[in-house]
Amino acid sequence: MAARARRRARTRNRGIRHHQLCLSLAAPVAPRAFMAALHEPWPGVLRAKGFAFFATRLEVCYQWSLAGSACALEPIGHWWAATAPEHWPEQAEQRAEILCDFEGELGDRRQELVLIGIALDEAGMRERLEACLLTPEEMQLGPRGWQQLEDPLPTLETDDEQET
Repeated sequence: MAARARRRARTRNRGIRHHQLCLSLAAPVAPRAFMAALHEPWPGVLRAKGFAFFATRLEVCYQWSLAGSACALEPIGHWWAATAPEHWPEQAEQRAEILCDFEGELGDRRQELVLIGIALDEAGMRERLEACLLTPEEMQLGPRGWQQLEDPLPTLETDDEQET
């Protein structure tokens, strides 16, 4: 019975074209702009996921997940560029693999996002996400200046706060 249901679902879905948009952007995201974008409708998007780099949180890698009306944005660790090399893996191959992702002063920090949908407006979605990146003027402020940008993201607990 399950096999018949799967065959029927495959047959019904044959005419549906899923689109996938993959973005890798090296510039940091302005938290205020990204949070505003999250609260807008995402027409055609069934699923979105990936890693985000916020200008005000240089050390923290965030994971973004969107599925239907469920949306999650949570810290999942530190970027290698924010980690002292003595805390990197000792194996040369692993270190070389880490360094392959480094680009310029920002190291491995970047946006790596995938959007999956039906009738997905790829150009519109790309434009929407690129609008969340820092402006050229904000980029000129540099990492110290970025810390002064508005940041509506939830406050992160420090290791000391978690232990108490």
